[in-house]
Formats: sequence, structure tokens, C-alpha cells
Amino acid sequence: ILGERISASPNDIELNKKSLAVMNKRDCTDDPLYLEVAERVYKDEPTAPAAYSIGIQKLKAKQYSDALTYFEEAIKLCDNCIDVNQYHLRAGQTASLLGQTSKARRHANDILKTDPNNGEAYMLIGDAIVSSAKSCDDGKLGSASAYWLATDYYRQAKTVDNDVASKANQKISGYKKYFPTQKDIFFNGYEVGQNYTVECFGETTTIRSSD
Repeated sequence: ILGERISASPNDIELNKKSLAVMNKRDCTDDPLYLEVAERVYKDEPTAPAAYSIGIQKLKAKQYSDALTYFEEAIKLCDNCIDVNQYHLRAGQTASLLGQTSKARRHANDILKTDPNNGEAYMLIGDAIVSSAKSCDDGKLGSASAYWLATDYYRQAKTVDNDVASKANQKISGYKKYFPTQKDIFFNGYEVGQNYTVECFGETTTIRSSD
């Protein structure tokens, strides 16, 4: 229906804006019409929804750097609009894919400032920590501490937001395989349940074993 209307009046910017809003609301982002309309709206007048829409297409095309640029542009153009947390979430997820852990966490924390019970934001922090876990080897228990910390955030996510509980549980279960065994923990001079400082993040977590 939208395609027919836009084909009849392709230069009707108000129609394009309304169509883009409908497609975003209904998550019709796979349709070729989506990018066409988004780029037309953005060219006429850069808006947060248009920038976000183009970012979505770049993300699906695995053009992560470009996607992040558009998502952050959407945040700037949003000016505390109702969708700003969604823009922060996408920007953070994309930054995490690029290995930009600090930026991903910054976007997540921006969400939590206004929505402290946003489970997706906690999931994002956990994912960002996991993405840099291999570079978090402190020479003691390896990168296990990063997985403990990420698990803490996944647990917090499902505590505040039941909608992400299933996804959080899957990640908690999946990353347990990266925990050290009780034997390894003992021979490194630690105990299960003991507090442990994750030096690369400056946070404290709890030692857990895989067995």
C-alpha cells in the first residue's frame, strides 16, 4: 500500500515521512522501499528517524562503522525525543560489534540514566564486556573474570526486566564454559565465592567455577 502511494508521489516529503514512521513502527526494515524512503527523507531534512533508518540498513549490510555514524547522528538530532533510548541501544550494540567496549557501555549507561529498569541496557553492557574478554587477561585466572562480570550484568538484566530473562539465561549458561575449574581456582590461590577485581574494568565480581 505504501509502495503504491509513494510511487504515485515520490517527491511528497510529508508522505515519505509518514511512511517511514509506519515502517519503523511495524519493523518493516527488510523491504527495499525502507532505505529508499529513509534516504529521501534524510536528504530533504536530516531527522532522527531518517538517520536511524539508514543506520538500520547499514547494520544489516554489516557496514558497522557507517551504521554507528548514523545511529549517533540520530541521537544528536533526537534532542531527548521519545525514541532516544532505542537509538542509544542500537548505537551501543553496533559499537560492541566493532569492539568499542567503552563507547558501548557509555550508550548503555545513557539509557539507564532515564530508564534504570531497562534490561536491554544491562544486556548490552554484558555483551560489551564479553566482546573484549580475550584482551582482559590479568595473568592470573585469565579472562574468566570478564565472563564473571558479564554474567553479573545478565543476571541484573533479567532481575529488572522479565522480557529479557530467556535471552539472559541463555547467555549465562553459554558463557559458563569459560569459567575456570575449581582445581584451577584453588591452585591460583583463590576460592569459589571470593570477591575478585576485574582490573581492566575496575569492577568487582564473584569467583565462580565451571564445575
